[in-house]
Amino acid sequence: MKNQAVWVAALVGTLSVSACESNVEPCDYECNFECVDLAMDPLNCGGCGVVCPAGTTCENFSCQCPGTNELCGGVCLDVLSDPHNCGGCGVLCTYDSGCTAGECGEYLEPYGTLTVSFATAFIFDSAPFDASAAYWTDNWTAGVSEAPTCTGSYGGALTIPGPGPAAANTLSYAQHFAADANRGDHIEIAQRSFQDSSYAIESAANPNVRIIFPDDDLQVQDYDVDAGDLAETQSPWVLVFNQVTDLSSCVLAVASGGTLSVTAADSTTAVDGGGLTLAATDLLLYHPTNTPYGDITQEILAMGILVCAIE
Repeated sequence: MKNQAVWVAALVGTLSVSACESNVEPCDYECNFECVDLAMDPLNCGGCGVVCPAGTTCENFSCQCPGTNELCGGVCLDVLSDPHNCGGCGVLCTYDSGCTAGECGEYLEPYGTLTVSFATAFIFDSAPFDASAAYWTDNWTAGVSEAPTCTGSYGGALTIPGPGPAAANTLSYAQHFAADANRGDHIEIAQRSFQDSSYAIESAANPNVRIIFPDDDLQVQDYDVDAGDLAETQSPWVLVFNQVTDLSSCVLAVASGGTLSVTAADSTTAVDGGGLTLAATDLLLYHPTNTPYGDITQEILAMGILVCAIE
C-alpha cells in the first residue's frame, strides 16, 4: 500500500505539471490550485497572488504602466516630466529645476519668496462668510488676524503685502469650502490687504495670498508645496494674486518648492470652528508662465482666475 501511494502521488504530480504550459507553474493555495499564466495574469503576475495595481497590465512576469510611465510605489508616474521621479522612481530634481525628457533641468531663477506664520482659533464656513456680515463680525476675534501672516517679495523689489496702508490694513483668516468642480471639501487660507481699516471691497489693495489645501482633513505634518496639476495634486497650492475687480483676480506668482508645516489642526473637517496653525520659510515663488512644471497658465485659468503680466 505504501508503494502504491507513492506511485499515485508521483503520477498526480506529473499530470499537474504536464497540463500547464512552459511559463505556467502549479500555484499555491492563493491561486485555488489552478494553473495560471504568471507572465500575463494581472491577479498572479510573476507569482501567485501578486495583483497588479489599477491601470497596469501584466507583461513578461511584471506589472507594467501604459506608455512611458513607470510604476513607482504602486502608482503609474510620468518619469519623463515628474521632478520627484525624473528618469526613474525616486530621482528627485531640486525644487528650482524641472524635469524634461527624463532629465532634471538647469537652475530656474525664482520670481520671489514667501514666508508664512499663520494661526487661527476659528475656521469660517465660506457660505455665511460671504453672505452674512453678522457671521463675520461675531467670529472676528477668534477667526481673524489683523496683521500679515504671509510676507515676502516678488518681481524684484515688490513686497507682500504691499507698502504703506496695505501693510497696515492686512487681514488673514481660514475658510472651510464645500466641494467644487476642482476638489472635494477643502480648507483655504486668505490674506487680504486694504487701503484703510474699513476693510471694504472698495478699498482693496494688492497683492493678496491664497493657500489652498486639497482637502479638509488636515494633519499635523509637513506638506510639500508643488505647482503640479491642480486636478490631481495632493499638495497645497500657494498663490499670490491681485484683485482686479470685485469679482475677478489674477495670479502674480505661485509657490513651487518648500514645505508648509502644519503644527496644529483641530476639527478641520467641521463646517466651521476648529483651529489651525502652520508655518513655512522661504517658499519659492514663480510666475505661472515659468515654473519648474513649465507654463501652468491653463491650470490656473481652469480655476476661474486670470494670470497677471510679469512685473
